[in-house]
Amino acid sequence: MQSACRVPPEARDGLRRWLDDRIEALGGSARGVYEQSGGDLDAAEELLTLERVRDAAAYADRHAEVDCPFWLEPDPTFAGVQASARRFVLLAESMGSLQVLVDEGEAFVGGTGVGRVLPGWGVDDRLTVALGAELGVASTFPKGDDGGRSVKPVLAGGVPLLFRVHDETLRYDTEVAFVARAPEDALADPRFGVRLAHGIGVATLRIAGVMPYAVLWAGYTWFPPADGLGAQHVVRFGTRVGVDWDP
Repeated sequence: MQSACRVPPEARDGLRRWLDDRIEALGGSARGVYEQSGGDLDAAEELLTLERVRDAAAYADRHAEVDCPFWLEPDPTFAGVQASARRFVLLAESMGSLQVLVDEGEAFVGGTGVGRVLPGWGVDDRLTVALGAELGVASTFPKGDDGGRSVKPVLAGGVPLLFRVHDETLRYDTEVAFVARAPEDALADPRFGVRLAHGIGVATLRIAGVMPYAVLWAGYTWFPPADGLGAQHVVRFGTRVGVDWDP
């Protein structure tokens, strides 16, 4: 009802007509297509979804006149509750990962923990583009002369550009980021690089403007040779947990 009450009655009528036409064009009913295909549920999947949407829309339409509260008035420009299309959103994430750093042929295992904020814009129902900033700590665990291992932390920051594709509750992320790292004793002399990463995740419903989500991701970062140092290569695997806030 949070969505149906904001939509003018003529728009709900238009949705019903579109659903009826689409269902008819695909074969008339999910059950009929399922039976004609010899029990192939994949053949009837789209029809089954459309029929469920039509049933839900019909239920909301029947109850709208009585159940809609007075403060949820119809708005011809209403763009929906769950979608981010044509609206500003703010993504706030915590990002953690396991990393493998290769420096001059030697590999080091470590971890990272980063927080980031990305203002974004919903280009359409399928795509959100966001640009923001991240800051945190990356570390490796090098082996000392005595054979023991120690933690070697560095400050890590970056400017990520994120392209997010929406597919119902799934999220497919591709990002490129300009990044920098600097040890505590050389913060004024950071080392710059570029990261390419991909991820797949799932989102929940948006409640009170907030949509939580979680993403599994993997990325590669390249630090070019600089100041007499060789190139560094970093491969990372981890998770991102965040919220998509529609203010």
